[in-house]
Amino acid sequence: MKKSCNLGLLVILACIATSLLLCLNIGGIILKGFFITILFILLAMIFKQKKEHLILSEHLKEQKEIYQSVLRHDIKTPVLAQMRAIELLLRGNFGKLNQKQREMLILTLNSCKHSYKIIRAQLYS
Repeated sequence: MKKSCNLGLLVILACIATSLLLCLNIGGIILKGFFITILFILLAMIFKQKKEHLILSEHLKEQKEIYQSVLRHDIKTPVLAQMRAIELLLRGNFGKLNQKQREMLILTLNSCKHSYKIIRAQLYS
């Protein structure tokens, strides 16, 4: 069999081996021993596949947490800072703005808010 067998196929084969073992009244000990060996091999392969699946799931979970951490720290935080700075400028905390400056800052603030919504959707979905 291939190294990465389908888990469902392994379960089916184990069920077949178990059924043959239970139905086998003839053939002697050697034939029964053969089916028991096959059954144990299949069960070992099933457990190995399950273990690999769990390890992969844990790895994917860790990768998701790292991704979200990077989004929070390296992207979300600067966007929030930009929004707050633009709001301070629009309030006139650093001096009076002319109409073109105000319009440009409003467009930039709206763009930052849109980016922030996208980042939040990625973080909390």
